[in-house]
Amino acid sequence: MDNDWSIEIGRRRKAGWATFNKYRDVLTDKRIDAQIRARVLNTHVLLALVYGSETWSTIIKEERRLASAQKAMERAMCGVTLMHKIPARKIRRRTGVKDVTENIYDSKKRWAGHVAHLNYTRWTSRVTNWYPGEAKRLRGGRPPARWSDLFRGLFGQRWQQVEVARNRNEWHGCVLQGWRNHIEERTPK
Repeated sequence: MDNDWSIEIGRRRKAGWATFNKYRDVLTDKRIDAQIRARVLNTHVLLALVYGSETWSTIIKEERRLASAQKAMERAMCGVTLMHKIPARKIRRRTGVKDVTENIYDSKKRWAGHVAHLNYTRWTSRVTNWYPGEAKRLRGGRPPARWSDLFRGLFGQRWQQVEVARNRNEWHGCVLQGWRNHIEERTPK
């Protein structure tokens, strides 16, 4: 099982930059209100960056590649370079842009809720939970992460059978403390 998302992450970064450059005049114009520029970045550029991320089983390194692209875009929005040595948190407060890592985990949570509602006979559920038992395992090292490993770690081995996942309203309201801690652990400081 090939678990290398670096090619897809590179594609998403290119798509994000292409979208950013498409709207560069709006995003870098200081005369336009910062909230409008943040909304354009959130609705167009961020979506291009995270398209399809609900099915990724990423590692921290790959998430940081997306986060670094987003931070570079935010610096370009503010007209700030790395030479100014302004912390990313200040720039984030100034721009008001959503965090790409949180966006990825929100979409994963949304997809997990969708999969949890499904009957196991549906192909979506079967493919999401598929494990290649016959695949030859590489010697040494950690086995590749699966998409569902994140949810097994947060909600337990039987995360799909949790009654909360079956009730849409409870599932959407269920931003568990473990979920927040997981995002905070993986987000660079």
